[in-house]
Amino acid sequence: MERTVNMLPSSNVYLLHLQCSGGRCINGGFDLTPSVEELVRNHKKSGKGKMVCKEKDESGASNHASISYGISIQYLH
Repeated sequence: MERTVNMLPSSNVYLLHLQCSGGRCINGGFDLTPSVEELVRNHKKSGKGKMVCKEKDESGASNHASISYGISIQYLH
């Protein structure tokens, strides 16, 4: 699955939390906010990485879901 999120300078950066795809995960998900903040702070145009859901599913298993992500930023001049 691929998801594209377009943001403007007026956008709410807290919308960068993606729900866990683990199906039976409880309160999990992936917060891309720190990744975007780091790219902006360092004036980078793109970045990529992997994240593992930090929560557990209802059976108590951790590491039940992960994502690979890519971020592209266009700065307005």
